[in-house]
Amino acid sequence: MHYQFEATLSHLDCKRHLPHPFTVPADSGQVELQLHFTPAKVHDIQNMLTLTLFDAHGFRGAGHRGGNHHAVRITPAAATPGYLAGALPAGEWIAQIDTHMIMPDEPCHYQLEISVTPAAAM
Repeated sequence: MHYQFEATLSHLDCKRHLPHPFTVPADSGQVELQLHFTPAKVHDIQNMLTLTLFDAHGFRGAGHRGGNHHAVRITPAAATPGYLAGALPAGEWIAQIDTHMIMPDEPCHYQLEISVTPAAAM
């Protein structure tokens, strides 16, 4: 399964939590998220968007890193640092974009791609 979300934000969207729900089917073997936003900087000050992930039962991790590209991979055996490896429960998950800083004078456009791979395909 593949999900794609995108939006354009302004400085008025600063300090928000933007939920992006997606479904993880039973017997999934991997969840991957890719967040990319532009511009990375406005007037030499960074925009800062980060990812927090919730599975069907609750908090699954957060990656509050710098940069305008974030890649997250979770399997039953391994996970990107800041996220929890383990069973991938079926149901609705939420990839939340946290907008820590969006500089004025230029809109910030983000793209979030989520892929869920069946265990049988791995």
